[in-house]
Amino acid sequence: MARIHLINAGPLTAASFEQFGELLDVPRSDITGRTSYPVNFEGGKIRISTAQLPYKALQLTGLEQHYHLTQAFIPICGSPAVFAVAKAGFQTPIYSVPEPDDIRAFVIDGTKGHMLKKGIWHSNRLPLHENGSKMVIITDKETSFDLKAHESMSSQLGSRDVWNLYRIIGYQQLLGIVLQIEV
Repeated sequence: MARIHLINAGPLTAASFEQFGELLDVPRSDITGRTSYPVNFEGGKIRISTAQLPYKALQLTGLEQHYHLTQAFIPICGSPAVFAVAKAGFQTPIYSVPEPDDIRAFVIDGTKGHMLKKGIWHSNRLPLHENGSKMVIITDKETSFDLKAHESMSSQLGSRDVWNLYRIIGYQQLLGIVLQIEV
C-alpha cells in the first residue's frame, strides 16, 4: 500500500514561482488589457495545443522533466487547478530525482498562466472543480510527439527507456509514495 506524502499548495505569484519559471499575467498598470513582453522560451519548433483536463483526485504518482525546453500553460476558461514542481537539479547526477519534501505545489487561479524553466520537474495540472479545466499548452513539436507516443505518465516505467526528450519519476512505482496536494 502506498504511503501518502502531503504537499500544501500555495498561491501562484511571480515571487513564489520565480525559481521555477515565469508568471504570465497582465500587469495591473496596463489598462488596455493588451500586454506584450519577452519570454525566455527555449526548445524546438513551437507547438500550441489545448487540453481539456478532467476533474479527479488531487493525487500525483509522478513528475516529469524536459531537458531541452520551457513549456507554458495558460488557462482559457477561468477554472482553477493545482500543479506541483521541483527544481531541476542539473548539478546532481542525471539519474537523481527530487525528494518528496522538495516538491512545491501551486494553485492556478484561472486568470494567469505560467511558463516553466528548462529542466523543471512538474506534474500534470489537476482541476479543482467538477467541470474540469481547459489549458493552452505551448511546447515543442518533438515533445508533443514523445508524450503522445508514450502516453505521458500513464505508461509503464520500463517502456520509457526510449524517450529522448525528457524523463519521468514514478514515485508510487519506485518509492511507494503518492503525492497528495492540499489546497
